[in-house]
Amino acid sequence: MEEESISGLEVRFYQTQCLSEENIIKFENNGYPMIDLILFSDAYQIQRNTSIPIEIISLIQRNLQRLFSSVPINGYQHYLDVKEFKTQYSSGIKLLDQLLGGNGFTSGEIYELVGNTSCGKTQISMCCSLNLSQQYYSNIIYIDSSNSFSPSRLIEIFKSNYLINHQQEQEQEQQQNINGIEIEQDKILKILDRIKVFNCFDSITLLELLGTIDNTLSIISDERPTFENHFYKGLKMVVIDSIGTLLAPIIGGKQTQGHYTMMMISRLIKYIADTYQIIFLITNNTVSSGSNGFDNKAALGEAWSMVPNHQLMINHQYNDDENEERSIYIEKSTRLP
Repeated sequence: MEEESISGLEVRFYQTQCLSEENIIKFENNGYPMIDLILFSDAYQIQRNTSIPIEIISLIQRNLQRLFSSVPINGYQHYLDVKEFKTQYSSGIKLLDQLLGGNGFTSGEIYELVGNTSCGKTQISMCCSLNLSQQYYSNIIYIDSSNSFSPSRLIEIFKSNYLINHQQEQEQEQQQNINGIEIEQDKILKILDRIKVFNCFDSITLLELLGTIDNTLSIISDERPTFENHFYKGLKMVVIDSIGTLLAPIIGGKQTQGHYTMMMISRLIKYIADTYQIIFLITNNTVSSGSNGFDNKAALGEAWSMVPNHQLMINHQYNDDENEERSIYIEKSTRLP
């Protein structure tokens, strides 16, 4: 004789003070063995069939509705509640912090830097990585798709910031010996040690790297971190430089699997950012748009444009052989005006 299947919606599983054993027996013996039958039936009809007082039936239905129905909440209050769990991190660039609302990056959000080749996307990414490592003692994963990451350039930025911060105190001494300033090598090494670089040259490798980050973060959230994954305990930002280089070759034309891979990567990025409150800083290339060919937009199409919370567009142009201008503005944002 086969055992009856259990759906989990049987009345007997939800016995409470109102839904007593006596009332459960009356429901079961009179055609209401399941929760959905009680919820969707008229209270007076149930009262006529079961002889349970109408007040008790109404109370049982209200309690079951609270248990099985979604409860609407105030959207603004929900925003304030979520905001309390967010952390602000300065990018190390004052103008960029002001552009992002005055406080810089917000944990759990995805930022995209869009611009032409050599417009400064990598320099901004390295500067932000340096500042999070130096100021907040945070760990950063830097995914490099074109061998553009340069430790020596990071040290140059560090020394330049050091000179600016101490210019008023030691102005004369610094002007005499700018290149020979002795900065504690141990401090520089500790800053660089908190930045882990991964070379990545195809979309599948990127997917595997993101999967490893997700798996490791899920392990240390449930268990005590080991020596091997202790780095991920302090992870606050992941930089992908550049997403366009990795995904552009696999999308477009008849490459149907490319779009699927791109969506898998985007969902994983969103999941890691929201679940573990990790900042994602992603660089992307531009493609020409419009009939004149001079207007630019972010590469990878409309599907990818929905991934970042904030899209920053960088303009770079030469006025002549010696002078050049760079500007940055918010192209799209889910939070900023």
